Amino acid sequence: RSQTLPPEVNCFVLKKRFRELYYYHPARRLCKSLGIARPHVIKSFHFGSSWIACQLARSFGGGCKVIAGLYGSLLFKWYYAPEKFLRWDASKLHLKNYLHCIPANARLVCGIDQVEELREVYNQESVLWPIPIDISVFDPAARKPKRGKLVSVGRLSAMKEYNLYMIDVVRELRARGHDVTWSVYGTGEYEPEMRRRIRDAGLERFIAMEGTAPYHKFWQVLADAYVFVGMGTAMLEAAWFRVPNVYANPYDRAGMTYGPVYCTPPGSVG
Repeated sequence: RSQTLPPEVNCFVLKKRFRELYYYHPARRLCKSLGIARPHVIKSFHFGSSWIACQLARSFGGGCKVIAGLYGSLLFKWYYAPEKFLRWDASKLHLKNYLHCIPANARLVCGIDQVEELREVYNQESVLWPIPIDISVFDPAARKPKRGKLVSVGRLSAMKEYNLYMIDVVRELRARGHDVTWSVYGTGEYEPEMRRRIRDAGLERFIAMEGTAPYHKFWQVLADAYVFVGMGTAMLEAAWFRVPNVYANPYDRAGMTYGPVYCTPPGSVG
C-alpha cells in the first residue's frame, strides 16, 4: 500500500465480506457500518463490480455517478460472448447492466481492441482511456547497457507466458554463439516450472531469477539492460527509460511478438 496509495486514500479491506456488495440491502448495511459517506463517483474495474457500482450509486443517490473500467481482451468475444451464458447465469445480469445501465461515455477501456470488440459483438461504444504513467516515482538512474543482457519485470503467472518461452530463446541464442543472459524480476505460479526448465537446459549460469524489487527502483534495475522483454505498463516505463524492447503477446507460448513497442499504434498495449 505504501508504494501505490497516497495517504489521502481511505482503504477498506473487506476480504470475504466483499461478496455482500453484490446484494442491494446487505451492501447498504455494509457501507453504513463502515461509515462511508456519499461519494460523487464510483469507479468499477470489471463487470461484477460495475453491477455493484450501479447498485451503490442508486443507494447513495444525490447524483452519484458510475464509471466502468474494463482492462482485458476477449471479454466480449469469449468470456462474455452471447452464446456463453446459461439461463440463470449471474454474469449475464452483470453484462446486461453494463450494456443498458452505463452510458457509452462512462465505459473506459485501455485498448483499441476492446473498443472494436464491443462494437463488433454488441454494437455499442466505449472510450479509449490509456493508463497514465507517472515516471516521477522512479529513483534516478543512468543507462549503462551491457550487451546481451535481457531483462524482464512482471508477475510470473498467467498472461505472462513469455517467461516460459524466454528460456528457449536464451538457449537458442547461446547455441548460435551470442553471449546472452536473462534477468527475471517477479514472483508467481510459473516460478517452479521456470526453475525446472532452466535446470534441464543447463542455463543456471545465464538466467537469474531475481525475485522482487521495489517499484521505485525499476529504472535502476534496468540501468544495464540491453533489451527489455515484457508487456503492459512495465514495457512502456522501460521504453521511457530508453531501453529497447520486445512486446510479448499475452497468453502466447510460441514466442510470437509484435516487435518493439514503437511499431504498434496507440491503444495497442492494454
